[in-house]
Amino acid sequence: MYKTNLSKNLLVMFLILILAASSITSCSSGNKEETITENKKVENTSNESSDEDTDKKDSEITADLSDKKVAIYVEMNDPELKKSLKSSIETYKSIGIKEEQITIYNSEEDLKYPSKVLEKVNALKPDVLQIIPGLPLGLRKDMIGSEIPVAVAIVAEISCDKNGLPTENIFGIRSYAKDMPGKLYNILNTVAPPNGKKAGYIHMSKEKSIAPEIVEPFLNDLDIELKEFIEVDDYEDSIAASEKLQNDDEIDWVLFGSLPHSMKDGSPANYEELLQKVNKIIKKPTGAFFDRYVASGALCGATIDVKEVFGAQAAEMATELLKGKDIKELKIQDPKKVHIVFNKQTADNLNIEIPEDLFTSAYRIYTDNKNNYIGKN
Repeated sequence: MYKTNLSKNLLVMFLILILAASSITSCSSGNKEETITENKKVENTSNESSDEDTDKKDSEITADLSDKKVAIYVEMNDPELKKSLKSSIETYKSIGIKEEQITIYNSEEDLKYPSKVLEKVNALKPDVLQIIPGLPLGLRKDMIGSEIPVAVAIVAEISCDKNGLPTENIFGIRSYAKDMPGKLYNILNTVAPPNGKKAGYIHMSKEKSIAPEIVEPFLNDLDIELKEFIEVDDYEDSIAASEKLQNDDEIDWVLFGSLPHSMKDGSPANYEELLQKVNKIIKKPTGAFFDRYVASGALCGATIDVKEVFGAQAAEMATELLKGKDIKELKIQDPKKVHIVFNKQTADNLNIEIPEDLFTSAYRIYTDNKNNYIGKN
């Protein structure tokens, strides 16, 4: 009897222990599985939510901009400006603007008859018109006061108040970075110090951005007198001004602002031909703010990166407008990229030796006056 009860008791205890162990294992594995599953769910939910949010944001951008229209007018037939056009298009596409939403005016007919482009633009009614580069004449001049916002990559300062905010329907980029004249004149002073300490300056009269009072302080810092500041209206004026400064024995340097793009009769000038003629006439050290001047024979330049500034930077400002920013909030910008460039052929012709440190650090060294160079593209 005792043995039987003991055996029964032992059997019951054994069964209890097995059940208890099974329960513990089940609970433990159940909790672990539940925890893993829950973590996976949270992780997956989080990822799915993130992807959905991203897709939603992308679709919202597309939806917001799908009815937007962009017009781009390229003012002249120039290889560098074609690069600007390409970088502009890429910038618009990066925010969801499709190619079919972009209208481009850059044919020979467009260049010859900007008044017809004005008619086309007014008929299209784009949400923004980007003019490359955007000089204060031609189509830009005709667009002043229009309901269509105009993005320009140069001389935006004449359309801004003292705080750099647009006073008209035109916004964009300043003619040059504030330290560009200082950089240029210091380089010239290093490679070709002037004997008589006098300089001459040629600049387009219609572009008031680089007035004598802006240029002179930088020259005065180097004890150089601005003897002549000649404003020119056309191709013929530019040739006459170049001859005058070349024949003035007191002038050591000839400095360029921006030269006109038209003939005296108002027709478009061959700009490359003008630059090459001017640089052929002047046999003195010359400096410029635009790369193409050095490519055509100017000695050196502190120059704007045309592709990035005239293209992408101006387009980036325009995209802010497309995304809803008020034009009155689009404060003028300085050019973001400025390069130092030299023309080796001109230096050799003038018996000027470019110091090794300047030569090796230059963005480009032009080897002739036909746009051939060593350096970056």
